[in-house]
This record gives sequence, structure tokens and C-alpha cells, in this order.
Amino acid sequence: MTRNHSTSIRNIALATLALLVAGCDCMQEVNVTVVDATSGKPIPGALVYENQDQHLEHHTDEKGNFEFHDISGGLMGCPDVALVVEMDGYKSAEVEIENNGSQTVRLEKVASH
Repeated sequence: MTRNHSTSIRNIALATLALLVAGCDCMQEVNVTVVDATSGKPIPGALVYENQDQHLEHHTDEKGNFEFHDISGGLMGCPDVALVVEMDGYKSAEVEIENNGSQTVRLEKVASH
């Protein structure tokens, strides 16, 4: 085999591998509504972030809703999305939501002394 032929085969193999890795990444989307556990009323302004990446912070809207779109799920499929929800006066909550899933998170008020 000539040197040029070996280089061509190696380049093709590397390009194929790069396409496979890029094609395995999944994009996730989750929809969540945050409500008071007792009253069921929406909680606007609650802080929501990925458990593994606090740089992806969002706040719920006036109806207690938020959406994450285009979250990179990883190379080997779409795992559940682990989120943390926090709001002053409430206990924080950690939830896992399936890709393309929706969930209502019920926050419990912190007992006042």
C-alpha cells in the first residue's frame, strides 16, 4: 500500500468517526411548572438549573412555567434531565425529567419559627 493510500484511508476513517460522534449527540427539551405544594398556585420567579451545570439558570414566568430547549444530552443517547428548583421561603427540590417530558414541581414552604 502506498503512503498516499494509507493517509487517505486514515482521513476517511477519522471523518467517519467525527460524523458518528456528532450524530450521536441528542438535544433535550423539558417543560416544568412550579407550584406551591399546599395551594397549588404557580410560583413565578423560581430559580431552575441543571444539577450538573449551574450556568444554565432560568426563572419561571408569571405562571410558574419554564422550558429548557436544546440541552445537549451526551454522546450515547438522551438521559433524563436532572434539575434543581429553588425559591426563597421554600425547600429546594431536585427532579429528574425524561427527555421531551413535562412535570409539575410542588415546592413546600419552609416552616417559619
